[in-house]
Amino acid sequence: MSDGADDGAGGEEEEPSGGILGAIESLRRSAEMQLAAFDSLARSLKAEAPAADVESPSATAEPERAALTDRESQVLTLVVRGCSNRQIARSLGISDHTVRTHLQSVFRKLEVSHRTEAAVVALREGLIDVDPLGP
Repeated sequence: MSDGADDGAGGEEEEPSGGILGAIESLRRSAEMQLAAFDSLARSLKAEAPAADVESPSATAEPERAALTDRESQVLTLVVRGCSNRQIARSLGISDHTVRTHLQSVFRKLEVSHRTEAAVVALREGLIDVDPLGP
């Protein structure tokens, strides 16, 4: 039996339906869905990655990659989270050009051509740790 109260809202305020607040709310929901998708992708890639066999001589068969700098790792982490170059630049307080330079270096070190490939390699090889609640 219904008493006319909205049980689904739990006393929360009604969401804005338009204007700037509506756009902001829509962007927030979109960002949350993207973070959830990237978190899910990271978990599945980690689950699929074979465990490293420390004692196996074949573990050294592949040449080691050049290490990423701290800034390159920061840029790559934001790429994995789905940020654009402009968003990365604003987040790190650097120019768009500097972001592109860091990405070129990351691509060269990871031997990839695109940001999606770089993100997959980073997650698969555990080069970065993506905290879904992080900045």
